[in-house]
Amino acid sequence: MKRIVLISFFIFSLLGLNRKASAQCTGTPITSFTVTNIVNVSCFGGSDGQIEVTLAGGQAPFTYSLVLATGSGDIPIASVPNTNSQTVTFTNLFANAPLGGTYKATVVTSNGGTPVFFCKNRQVSLIDVTEPTQLTATLDSSPPANPKDNANCSSPNGTIKISVSGGTGSYLYSWTSSNGFTAATEDISGLSGGNYTVVVSDGNNCTSSIGPFTVTDPSPTVYDVSTLTPVICVGAGGSVQLSNSDNGSVVYTVYKNGSPTTITATGTNGALSFPIPAAELAPSGSYDFTIRGVNGSCTPAFMNGTGTISVTPANTVTLSSAVSTDAQTICINTAITNITYSTTGATGANITGLPTGVSGSWSGNVVTISGTPSVSAGSPYTYTVTLTGGCGTVSTTGTITVNPTNTITLSSA
Repeated sequence: MKRIVLISFFIFSLLGLNRKASAQCTGTPITSFTVTNIVNVSCFGGSDGQIEVTLAGGQAPFTYSLVLATGSGDIPIASVPNTNSQTVTFTNLFANAPLGGTYKATVVTSNGGTPVFFCKNRQVSLIDVTEPTQLTATLDSSPPANPKDNANCSSPNGTIKISVSGGTGSYLYSWTSSNGFTAATEDISGLSGGNYTVVVSDGNNCTSSIGPFTVTDPSPTVYDVSTLTPVICVGAGGSVQLSNSDNGSVVYTVYKNGSPTTITATGTNGALSFPIPAAELAPSGSYDFTIRGVNGSCTPAFMNGTGTISVTPANTVTLSSAVSTDAQTICINTAITNITYSTTGATGANITGLPTGVSGSWSGNVVTISGTPSVSAGSPYTYTVTLTGGCGTVSTTGTITVNPTNTITLSSA
């Protein structure tokens, strides 16, 4: 401020200004124009700086302006025109040094008289709005390894160390992780596997965020999953296998279609077989089995691949011809009404017990019985259709009653 006063005194002296010169101004005399408050930028690179200027005297209305004086020209920043206020605050300002200049405030009053620059105008130059150094958080580069991976699944011992500089005042720390971990210290320890991120804030609530940093666990080794029973019949159990396993500290759990079951086994340093009970394989359909290994508090790991078990439903046989065609009565040498059955699951059928002249066959999931009985001795005939292939022992029966030809015989002497 002393610099401004001296410059003004020098200029006024050169012009021979004195009390008589001030009397040539009309309106309320301007007695002073000063910076009454500066609010520096709170965070590096921010724009919350403020400059408050106050005018004493002068004839309203007033027009205030703020520019950035760069030495090679003024860059307009803000203006408050036609106001009666004696105090104005310019807001949302950046620090001026990185912009290559200083702020200069000017007020133009409605005073008349000469010289104009003295009667109407006042300026304050070389105004500085500063900012703190940048708040920076970095991963500590000093040895040993950083982050340090966890090496113990019973008592995690991973660590992360950081260094913080810049900003204003003391620091606050907020650590978070994908595994639910939280902390409020600069460095963190006792870590299990996960991704860790920290937000550092200073006394002005400026923040710096770094991460995520990955800490790994000695998770279970990933082995291959397969099935020993790719296709079974409904009602039967199955089995999936793990090609190898870690030691007894690792517990393996079977998952069915993405959900855990109660089927577990402990590692043996060898292959593992997991029996799948029939209750887990009903109803018929396709089931995908995976296996998940867990070692204490360390990150679990799913094994590689899927063991798929297809469960085939039991065979079925259903009369598809007219009702009662499976219990018909005909005369000998008369063709029967064809008897048909629809089947599912089977790959064939055996038909037994038919009278001579009548035969049965299976094709395209249909059993057909047709023909003309040529004998009646042994009637009625009970036939059996037994399905072959597929699942289950499934059969059905029917009857064909063959009446002999009517006869007439002399029975008198």
